[in-house]
Amino acid sequence: MIKKIFLILLICYGITSCKSSYTKIGDKNANYIPYYLKVYEADSLYIVEDYKRSYEILDSLFKKYEPINMEVYKEYETYLLTSHLTLQKKNKTDRLLKKSFLIYGSKYEFLENDTLFKNIENKSKYKKNDLLIFSKRYTNGLDLNLRRTIENMVLIDKEIRLKIPIDNNLLAKVNKENSDKIKYIFNKYGYPSYEKIGYYDYNQKNISLETVFLHCNADFNNTFLISKLKEYVKKGQCNPHFYGSILDKNTISQNKNQYFGTFQDAPLIDSVNIDSIRKNIGLYSINYKKWRLKRKYGYEY
Repeated sequence: MIKKIFLILLICYGITSCKSSYTKIGDKNANYIPYYLKVYEADSLYIVEDYKRSYEILDSLFKKYEPINMEVYKEYETYLLTSHLTLQKKNKTDRLLKKSFLIYGSKYEFLENDTLFKNIENKSKYKKNDLLIFSKRYTNGLDLNLRRTIENMVLIDKEIRLKIPIDNNLLAKVNKENSDKIKYIFNKYGYPSYEKIGYYDYNQKNISLETVFLHCNADFNNTFLISKLKEYVKKGQCNPHFYGSILDKNTISQNKNQYFGTFQDAPLIDSVNIDSIRKNIGLYSINYKKWRLKRKYGYEY
């Protein structure tokens, strides 16, 4: 009897320990910096067709962190594809397929012409109608009013700069209004992350706040925005590039060299150690984007 009680306590302790080591998006003490770096590693391995190692990295990563499924990298979809390619158990691939649509917003119309995805669908118990239902349930969980607010902020910020000649007074007014909206949104909702407002794929309207952030004045950045973005990056809610670009903009505006290399033509403060500097805030290596575009799409810039 004592042995049974000890065994039950040991199992309960093991379950509790596993849960305590699992990091969720938005957790108070979350640190998603290692997560971002592992996503880039898995992405690079997928591109060079080392599907087994890419799967292993993501499988291990998702045991420790709640997945983000970042724009561009779509690591959860990569996890689904590599699960299939490495011949994991069918019921596991089915679970990943469902979750990809239900939790991470995969869109059927963007995948239906992909040979690999169709192969997964054909072997899965879930068919088109099932996946469309999962997508609908995903959409129902989004804050679409907040999303429309973000869409309008980005659109107005862009349109005001397309009018020639630029009205500097109106420009300042829009920048101030957007700064006020950012502060209101952050204080009321937190960061408008993917889990709150969805991905670009939802309606293909721009929801990237990076340019809006860049157009805020230095005082707002220094007293509010920078510290908030740093917090949201660590919590897995904000793209590290947004945070890095705001810091680089501030240093460049003071006629200093940039730290993170987020602006292509501006000199670096430390070109030798730039990759280590970037990794500290969860950014990929300085040449990764260029390599990725060329290797995956044959595109050079």
